Amino acid sequence: MRRSSPRRRGLTLLEVVVSMAIFLIAVIAIWQLITIGTERALDMKLQAETSLRCESKMAEIMIGKLAPQGTGGYQPDEEPFEEFEYKVLATERNDIKKLYDVVIWVRATSPSGGTVESSLAQSVMDPSIRGSTMDRPPPPEASKPTEDAPMSETPMQTPTTPTPMATPTPMQTPMVPMVPMGGGKK
Repeated sequence: MRRSSPRRRGLTLLEVVVSMAIFLIAVIAIWQLITIGTERALDMKLQAETSLRCESKMAEIMIGKLAPQGTGGYQPDEEPFEEFEYKVLATERNDIKKLYDVVIWVRATSPSGGTVESSLAQSVMDPSIRGSTMDRPPPPEASKPTEDAPMSETPMQTPTTPTPMATPTPMQTPMVPMVPMGGGKK
């Protein structure tokens, strides 16, 4: 009679060590992916914020808070936005006076140590000549005949009356009898 050895149920030490090593490698890989994803998300948020600061600085130039002139280098931004630096390059156009081509760069340092920079370029009119909706229009100048043309030769403007437009007539559509689709029951 042969005695069979009792078999133990469960895992061997080698199996436990191998499974723990696989688990730890997977956890480290997932941790690295989460860290990289978080850094990229923060960089994208910072990119959006630098773009908004570019638009804000351009608006400040357009309304006249900042002069349309170059800064030479990066300048620290004002109070609530100390983490940003900006630079302005403005050149007056030769073909149109008081029109500037303005380029604005805004940069910030990301938490991961890199630099995030945005830029915006636009043609801007000098705010001192723009005026506003609160300005009164200049009084209309009375048309005076020129010395070359005598009074009788100046064309006189006669008021014109608008011609009545023809009113459209409603279109008549022919009546089409309704026919059931796919045939009826027989």
